[in-house]
Amino acid sequence: MRIYYSSGSDPMLLDTRANLHKLGAELFAYLQSTATAAAFAADVDGAADPYDELLPGLRLQKTNAKVSLSLAPDRWLMLSGKPDELALCSERFFVQEEDGHVHLYTGPVSLIIESDSRE
Repeated sequence: MRIYYSSGSDPMLLDTRANLHKLGAELFAYLQSTATAAAFAADVDGAADPYDELLPGLRLQKTNAKVSLSLAPDRWLMLSGKPDELALCSERFFVQEEDGHVHLYTGPVSLIIESDSRE
């Protein structure tokens, strides 16, 4: 998984369809667990072109608040919210088409989840 980011635009999480499905399953497993937080590291090797940078990963946190996605000070993406709402977000990782994409519309940041057969 690689997470591309440029200031002023939505980040893009890119991986193969199989790996996105695996990540979705891991997100669901976390939501079924008693853990309150989880972290999923991303690959930061190589160039981020045409984006400004590669982000180090995605963190999830169960809260009692509405779902939100933000960029943390340490440059990780932070997805937090009620477990049932996070479960709906996790479904977005099950991209149906190879080389397809979906959008996870949240605030203050939204996420583009893209499948890439070359990844």
